[in-house]
Amino acid sequence: MTDDLIRQVEEAQKRLQAWPGKDEDLAQLLPKQGLCSLCFLAGRTEQPQHDLILLCPHPSALLVPYRWSDGRLRAGRPAIADKSAFVDMVNAIVEHYAGQHPETTGRWMRLHSAASDLVDACKLAILALSGHGDEAVALEALRMAVALTEGG
Repeated sequence: MTDDLIRQVEEAQKRLQAWPGKDEDLAQLLPKQGLCSLCFLAGRTEQPQHDLILLCPHPSALLVPYRWSDGRLRAGRPAIADKSAFVDMVNAIVEHYAGQHPETTGRWMRLHSAASDLVDACKLAILALSGHGDEAVALEALRMAVALTEGG
């Protein structure tokens, strides 16, 4: 198991070294201005504010606000959120765009989080069942993830 993990890390390092343009900042590669084709096709000549969100499985997020100015959507200052701010930011965005009630949004966020926790717990269970992990830790992770889906 350890040799496999070392091999995976070494392969990831090689891929990173071979990545063209790896030193460029992602925020710099995003468009500074543009038009939303969905708004355009819907006949909106003055486009409302847009937010571009790039999510990382970490979870982290890059948020770039685009506002209408001089006939174009122009990028505002990008913001990066870490795990501690991630849930609040997504809650606010979902409520803004979907118009959902805060309780509905909260339930959606809880279930989304629970799904991620269940996947992580299943990975721990697989390790435990194959003799490479702690069964008690895996069982507790599964219990917590299931409780989260049930609202407890």
